[in-house]
Amino acid sequence: MGGSLEDLARLHDALKPSLPDVGVCLDTAHAYAAGYDCSSIEGALRFVSRAHRLLGFDSIKAFHLNDTRALLSSHREHHEHWGRGRLGREGLKALLDREEFSLIPGILELPMGGREDDRASLEFVRSVSA
Repeated sequence: MGGSLEDLARLHDALKPSLPDVGVCLDTAHAYAAGYDCSSIEGALRFVSRAHRLLGFDSIKAFHLNDTRALLSSHREHHEHWGRGRLGREGLKALLDREEFSLIPGILELPMGGREDDRASLEFVRSVSA
């Protein structure tokens, strides 16, 4: 469940009558694994446009900002530290620069590693959004 934006939209629509403020958290690595190429500006903007169309403009409440080792459309979750995976800077910047997401939290979900790896990922994301 939730592998595609259509799945998320069906779940969101089913919950909305009982929970009017319900929203979704979009995950960059899961999106890539589901076939949404968020690694480029164009791909990230297509993903956001589709999410807005299916879920509604105000339904995106958070992001899991994850890079990935997995292949596009692989349906595999293999988080990677930012800058070491397939998503990279361009698509991430396209998401972070969107005005409608400026107050939405972005949560890093990183693979097990040392604090230095975690800090480097955080610095990478901050440098992209600067």
